[in-house]
Amino acid sequence: MERFTYIIFIFFLLTTIFTTPLIAQEDVLIEEMGENVTNIEADNIFINNKKEEINAVGNVNFYNQELNIKAERLVFDYPNKIINAYGDPLDLIYKGRELQGSRLELNYEKETAYLYEANVVIDKFSFKGSKINYLRREEPNIIVNDAYYTTCVVEEPHYHYTAESIKYYPDDKIVGRKIGLWWGNNKLINLPKYVVNIETNENGEPEVSNSFPVPSIGYNGEQGFFIELLYPYELSEQHYGTAHYIKEDNNNMSFDFIHNYRISSNKRLFFNYNERKFTDDDDIVHEDHYRKLGFNHTVNDNIDYNIYLKDYKKTAPLNELIHQRLVNLDLTYTNKHYSVNTVIGHDFIDNSRHETISTSYSNNDLKINTRNEFNNEKLNKQKYVIRQGYDKYDLQLKYLKGYDTEYLPYGSVNYKINSDLIARMGYGKIREENFAKHKIDYGLNYETNFLINRSFNIDFIQDIEHTEYMGSDKKVTNYSSEIYFNINKSLFDTLSLNQTLGYSTDYQDGNPLFEIDELTSKKMIISNTEFDLYNPKEKEHWKISLDLKYSLLNEEFDRQVIAVTHEYDCYSYQINYDYKNKSIGFEFSFIN
Repeated sequence: MERFTYIIFIFFLLTTIFTTPLIAQEDVLIEEMGENVTNIEADNIFINNKKEEINAVGNVNFYNQELNIKAERLVFDYPNKIINAYGDPLDLIYKGRELQGSRLELNYEKETAYLYEANVVIDKFSFKGSKINYLRREEPNIIVNDAYYTTCVVEEPHYHYTAESIKYYPDDKIVGRKIGLWWGNNKLINLPKYVVNIETNENGEPEVSNSFPVPSIGYNGEQGFFIELLYPYELSEQHYGTAHYIKEDNNNMSFDFIHNYRISSNKRLFFNYNERKFTDDDDIVHEDHYRKLGFNHTVNDNIDYNIYLKDYKKTAPLNELIHQRLVNLDLTYTNKHYSVNTVIGHDFIDNSRHETISTSYSNNDLKINTRNEFNNEKLNKQKYVIRQGYDKYDLQLKYLKGYDTEYLPYGSVNYKINSDLIARMGYGKIREENFAKHKIDYGLNYETNFLINRSFNIDFIQDIEHTEYMGSDKKVTNYSSEIYFNINKSLFDTLSLNQTLGYSTDYQDGNPLFEIDELTSKKMIISNTEFDLYNPKEKEHWKISLDLKYSLLNEEFDRQVIAVTHEYDCYSYQINYDYKNKSIGFEFSFIN
C-alpha cells in the first residue's frame, strides 16, 4: 500500500471538492483542538463526511504537542474530539504520561483516556491491567483494574502481586484494593488494602518511601529470629493509617500504630499507640508505651495545630519509672524561612503544667534554633544554637542548660583547608552534674581516597582531637585512625572478587574530666571477602562471603560469619554460619 501523510489543516484545503459544511467544520476543528498543529500519518486515511470522522489504517501515528498515539487503526470523531484506536501494541503518550494497551478510548475535551489490556509505569512500579483509566482532572487520576505487578523479568515470574484495583493520587500515594502476593500459582498473602506513600524530594521529584507489604524475615546469632513489617493501609477515603512491627528473639520489640479519620481536607482525628522494649549495651532492659488521641487542623499554609490526650508509661528499668497523663495543645506557624512551635499541656498525674516553645530560622547558610521548656512556669531546659556557614568556614555557638551535658556557652569553628583536610577549634564552659570547667579543644580530620587503578583503591581516615581544661593540669588527646584496602576485580567473565581489608583504632592519651570527651579504646582488623558468580542468562548471582572482625586488644574475634547468598532475578535468600555465636542463620527477601 502506498503511504500518505496528511496534516489536518492542509487536508481540509485539499477536500474543498466536498460540501460547504465540511469547510465550515475545519474552523471548528482547529479552534477546538487548540493552536497546536495535529498530524495524522498512516498507510491509508479516509474521510467520512456524513459521520464527521477521520479513519486511519496501518502504521497510524497521531500526534501534536500534548498527545501521541501509535496504533494499527484509529477513528477520530473531530466535532466531539473523541478518539478510538486499536493496536497490538498501542502506544499512548498523553500529557507526559506513557501508557500501552490494545484498545483506546480518549476524550480530548474531558481529558480522559481508557485503555484495555494495558500497562503503565507509575514512579518505579510497572502495572498491567484489564483496563486503565487515565483521568487528568480528577484524583485519583490513574485507576488500574485487575492489576498485576512483578519485579521479575524472566518469562515465568517467580512471584507477582495482584489487585482488584490500583488508584494513583499524584505526588501522594498509590492505593491497592484486595492485594494478593503470589509465589508461582500459590497465593501467600491476602490484604484488603495497601498504601504506597509517595513523597516529593528536595529536587521536586516524586519518591516512593515504602514498597509492597512483604515482611523482612531472618535468623542470626545476634538477633535470633527477627521479622519486620510496615503496613500502610486505607479502609476508606476517611479511615487510613500505618502499622509498623519489629520483633527479635532477644526480647527486643517495637510496635507503632497510627489511625486517622479524615473529617475534611484539612481536619482529622488521630489515634496513636506505641510500645517498645529493648536491651541496651549494658544489658539493662527498657520498656515504655504510650497512647495518644487527638484532633489536627491545618488552618492554612502557615498554621497547623493539634489538640490531644496522651498517656505515657515507662515500666523499666525500675529506677526510671515514669507515668504521665497529659492534655496538650501543639501549635506550629511556618513561613519561608522561619517557624515557631509551642506546646501547652497539663499532667493530671502530678497536677503540673508543661510549656515548650521552639523556633527555627534558616536563610542560606545561617541557621538558628531555640528551645525552652517550662514546668509550672519554671524554666527547666534551654537550648540556643546559631550556625553560620561560609565558603571554607563553619561557625557555631550553642548554649544548653538543663541537659545531662550543659554548654554555658560553647563556640566552635571548622575550617576546610582543602577537600580532604578540616581543622576545628572550640572553647566554652561545660557542666556535667555539679562539675563545671572552661575547656578548649582543637583538632584535625583528614579523609581521602587513593585511586590506584580501576580495581584497587585505598580509603584513609585520621582524626586527632586535643582537649585542655582551664585551671586544671588535666588534658586529653583522642586519636582515631582507619585505613581500608579495597579490591573489586573480575577474575573471569562471570566471576568477580570484592575484598576489603582494614585496620581501625581508637586511642586516648590522658584523663578526660567530662563524659563527652571519653573515647573507648579499640584496635580492630576488619576483612570482608566476597566471590560473586553471575549467570547472565538466568539473571542470577551466587555469592560466597566471609565477614571478619578481630580485636587486637582482646585477642579474639568480635565477628566471624560465612554466608552463601543466592540472588535470582527478583528474590534472594542467604544461609550463614556465625562462628562466634555457634549458630546458623538465614534471610529471605523480595527484590522490589
